[in-house]
Amino acid sequence: MAVTVTALVVAVYDGLTWGRFARGDAGFSVVLAVTLPLLGAAIVYREPSNRLAWVFSIAGASRALFVMSTVWADHVYVIGPGTGPGGPVASWLSLWSRLPAPTLAPLFLLWFPDGGLPPGRRWRFAQAPVPVGLAAVAVVAVLSWPYRGPRTLPDATTPPGVVPAIAGVAFAVAVGAVLTGLPAGLASLISRLRRAAPVVRQQVKWQLFGAAAGAVLNLAGDIVAPGAGLNLAGTLAVVAAMLLAVERYQLWYVDRLINRTLVYGSLTLFAAATFAGCAAGLAHGRSTAVAGATLAAAALVSPARRTAQATIDRWFDRRRFDAVGRVRTYADRLGTAPAAPGELRGVLAAALRDPELILLFTLADGRLVDATGAPATLPASVVLTGSPGGSDALVLSSAHGISMG
Repeated sequence: MAVTVTALVVAVYDGLTWGRFARGDAGFSVVLAVTLPLLGAAIVYREPSNRLAWVFSIAGASRALFVMSTVWADHVYVIGPGTGPGGPVASWLSLWSRLPAPTLAPLFLLWFPDGGLPPGRRWRFAQAPVPVGLAAVAVVAVLSWPYRGPRTLPDATTPPGVVPAIAGVAFAVAVGAVLTGLPAGLASLISRLRRAAPVVRQQVKWQLFGAAAGAVLNLAGDIVAPGAGLNLAGTLAVVAAMLLAVERYQLWYVDRLINRTLVYGSLTLFAAATFAGCAAGLAHGRSTAVAGATLAAAALVSPARRTAQATIDRWFDRRRFDAVGRVRTYADRLGTAPAAPGELRGVLAAALRDPELILLFTLADGRLVDATGAPATLPASVVLTGSPGGSDALVLSSAHGISMG
């Protein structure tokens, strides 16, 4: 982090602008150089034996080295030719120091979240592209040493000869290793999502959600607002999601977050398409078109939200969809026919998938009764903190704890 901050000071002194920082490789590398070591430190603090900590730290350090060497090479050879020592070494480092981080990236997926591989021998072979890629990076570093200096700058021509050609092949091998390893890593995450323990599945969901958010923000940064820094926000989203997963903070909140993101994302696209379509159809009068398009979009938002919520629940959260459907059916029927004793308990037990669910009601004096009105007591294994007198009912579920309402 100190190296990265120093590099930023030099770059700003040399005329680095926000636009160049946000759109170029500098901003992306700075974010990784600062956040990946912090993520590694968080993992070491929580799980000292987790190998991911060192992978994140090495990747972040390599990006810091890339930022510093690139900035200093530009300072020596571009901004003020001949000013400052270390130009040849900096130019040589800038040529290959960007490669270790993406070469290690498949391990971010394969070893997440506990530093080990998913069960199965095939995943051991999925690690093979990483050492191959690192070996290729070492070849590039060694063979490029004789060509350090101004000849390594981006606008310089490729020197002729067999050695540069071999270095080019090694570079292509490193890139190929990354492109081979990342799909294998993604497949390992999907395997964990289907077969791992519940806590691990939630951690994987956080990582996948962060990756999806990062992809959307990067796409928006490239197409919608190139200079707004959305690409940097996308990188931060990926790292932040992995940090939340590793720290196991709000693990089960991710299901609701994914649900709401899908609902409101599809709703936003629908409203935007409706507005654009109506505005185009009423284009004969600008103010009339805007007013008509706004009214049409607003009128359709509410029913569209209900439809989107039901569709997404049916596809991605069938349990929630079935539970809400059972409760709504029961509530709608209450308007025409009285409920039978114990029926509410059956509805809640089915909705929560807990056949042992207990439903108790509270009287004004705080006593508990069951659905028939008979006196009831809490099970011996349940310890109730506080008084239930302010609630109308207690729902005791082995899967969801105690709910008062």
